[in-house]
Amino acid sequence: MPIRDYIYERSEGVALIRGGDVYTSFCSSDFLGFSKDRRVFQAMRDGLNIENEIFSGTLESGGARPIHSKLAQRISAFRASEAALVFPSQLDLINSLLLNLEKQRFSIFISKSISSRLQETLAMLSFETEIFESSEPGDLEERLRKCPVDDGTGRRNICVLVETISPLSGKVSPLRFIHKACEAAQVEMVVDDSFGIGVLGLLGSGGIEKAGLSDRGLVSFFDFSHALSSQGAAVTGSRKRLDMFFTPLEKINLLPLPSVYSAQSTIGLTELEVRARSKLRAKALRVRDGLISMGLKIEGDPVSPIIFIPIEEPLILKKFADGLYERKIITDIDNNGIRLWLRSIHTAPVIANLLQAVDDVGRKIGLMGCL
Repeated sequence: MPIRDYIYERSEGVALIRGGDVYTSFCSSDFLGFSKDRRVFQAMRDGLNIENEIFSGTLESGGARPIHSKLAQRISAFRASEAALVFPSQLDLINSLLLNLEKQRFSIFISKSISSRLQETLAMLSFETEIFESSEPGDLEERLRKCPVDDGTGRRNICVLVETISPLSGKVSPLRFIHKACEAAQVEMVVDDSFGIGVLGLLGSGGIEKAGLSDRGLVSFFDFSHALSSQGAAVTGSRKRLDMFFTPLEKINLLPLPSVYSAQSTIGLTELEVRARSKLRAKALRVRDGLISMGLKIEGDPVSPIIFIPIEEPLILKKFADGLYERKIITDIDNNGIRLWLRSIHTAPVIANLLQAVDDVGRKIGLMGCL
């Protein structure tokens, strides 16, 4: 589609509006619908009124406010972690992590399904990297054990980087088994929980909680911009590991003050809104079951709000995407298929309309027969 087709005048719930046309979005990671929650808007307004400014500089310039420390403590409690650090963006967080890993001469084992942008960054920094399949922790352990041990520490200077939920396939990584492999091989483990936060676990604190692991034995980070519908990022773990991987921090900009207040608000809402998570899971299951009943091959775990329909034939993929777009349904498309991002605020009629459109378009272009 031309770039102009991605520009909309406004949004209402899951609807994107341009002119007189209303499109339904299945490409937003606002899983719990907090981006439309008035309580979050009010928290940002309160923050502006209390602080009377937006930016407060860096730690080095003495720009930190008590609210920054309170947010870090709030995140640490939410994640049942010893400590937490807050960053203005996930890019700042990852840059800090990679610079420290490079300085300490770590090699990296990176999950195959983690973002291609991060893989490109690692290549630019000349890291020694190996790709592994997160669904095969036994193979990972065997490969880690073959790596040399550092004579000084008795450990391997290796960091295993894995995501909780793959944004590409919607698959949930077996973190408990990967962690066991890392412990056995005496290597460090860093988990990107950006798509698990708010979605997985009884409290919604993410994949670490769901896997029954402790942040004290690893490091995990997450982006606020998905289920938490805010700005910024955070990393949690033991103080020792955070000091090892994320210092010094003095020159990093602090999270803007309104975003600090909105993040506090959405973390509180995440703990409270058990019903929103239940709705999200029920709707994701409804879509999964509907697609499978049509004979479509899909990827993604039942607890994941991301559903991937792999389509290898480029012409079929284009026809399918265009057909859904003509029916005013917006999906996430790449060269390998179509991705559906489910949200708790998708209503039953909206989901029924999606499934009907997939069925109609799929039959028209012969999609079911070619898979």
